Order: sequence, then structure tokens, then C-alpha cells
Amino acid sequence: MGGGEADDNARMLMRTIRLSFDGSGRSRRTEVVYWYIATALVGTTFTFAATTALPWKAGLVVSDLLQAILFIPGFALFARRLHDQDRSGWWALLLLLPIALSLPDHIRMLALKPADWLAAERQPDATIWAAMLAGLIILVLLLLPGTVGPNRFGDDPRQAAAD
Repeated sequence: MGGGEADDNARMLMRTIRLSFDGSGRSRRTEVVYWYIATALVGTTFTFAATTALPWKAGLVVSDLLQAILFIPGFALFARRLHDQDRSGWWALLLLLPIALSLPDHIRMLALKPADWLAAERQPDATIWAAMLAGLIILVLLLLPGTVGPNRFGDDPRQAAAD
């Protein structure tokens, strides 16, 4: 085994990183999975380090900043994923919905002490349910198959990978 699949995987992740701020073209579902795994590993490690080394609220703010930084490349990737399905990249604005809906709860979390936040009994309200529904719609859009062959946004990325 010459590591061909590992090379292809690394090449795909590097392509995703290189196109972090480019919403044009098309992306495969595999790119989304690799991006999610990479950002989850980086985010979890960074957030753990920040919340361990810094006071509670400062750690949360640093974690929020990291999420904001990673949102932009994720937004571009989602737009390219929608292009693969021959949909407008403007549907990527759906990513803002769960963020906007969960913002009030997040602000309340920053206003409380850690013990108070953990001890508080919180019931999911309509905004949390709406955020979860929006997240589910986004997940479905990310996982739907793309169009076979070229479409108005470019060549099929699966065929380009096979060449």
C-alpha cells in the first residue's frame, strides 16, 4: 500500500483550507466531513485549553472568538456544497439562523457564574427548538448528494478527484 487514499484525504483537506474564503465552485460531502472533524478537534482542544488556563468568562469569550473565526471558512464550504447540488449559495445564510436563535441563551450564560449556570434548570423554549430545526435542515442540505456531471457552478468534484 502506497498510502494513496491517505494522500487523497490530505489533499482534499488542504484544498478545503486553501478555499477557506472562496464560496465559488463545488465541494464534495467528504470535504464537509473532513472540515467538521478538523475544526471539532482544533476547537475542542483550544476551548479546553482556554477554559482551563483562563477564568470562566474569558475562556468562553476566547472560545466564541475561535468559533467566529472558523465560521467564515465553514460558510464558504457550505456555499460550495450547495453549489454541488445546483442550489444558490445564498441558502448558506441559513447558518446564521441557529446562531441568532441561540444568542440570547448564550448571553445569559456569560452573565452568570459557572455554578449558577450549571445549577439553573433550563427548559428548551421555542427558540431552542427552532435553532435545532434549522440545524437539522442545514445537516440535510450538507448531506444531500450533488448533481452528477457539470452544473452551472462548475465541474463535478467527484469526477475531478477520479482523474
